[in-house]
Amino acid sequence: MTTATKKKRVVKPLVTPTQQLCDLVSQDSDSRYCVPTNVKALKDYSLKITFSRNTRDGNWWEAKLYKNGKQIIIVENVGNGGANLYYATKNSTCFGQDLKDFLEASANAYEDNEYIADERAISFLDIIGNL
Repeated sequence: MTTATKKKRVVKPLVTPTQQLCDLVSQDSDSRYCVPTNVKALKDYSLKITFSRNTRDGNWWEAKLYKNGKQIIIVENVGNGGANLYYATKNSTCFGQDLKDFLEASANAYEDNEYIADERAISFLDIIGNL
């Protein structure tokens, strides 16, 4: 009889934005567009990708958005060129307020309106979470 041993999952700590991370991401010309001009607006947020798959149209992914280490929103992009979709978490009691706060923080993080602020913020949080 063979017994299988379980592998321990390594849990990466959540990464929150800092000026040093902004400076690091700014060095990459492809990622520069998503670096916030006001990093303090996003300082409480972090993102963890939970699912990712390449599709015919693009990259489909799901993630958990955290504020101060607490999971607040589920984010999804189906990879067809559309916007991110936001959902309440399982035990959410204030999804509307959490989403409003994140959208406001995103708007405050970027001085220009060149791209959609929350899309830029999610991209930046994803990049720094994978450094």
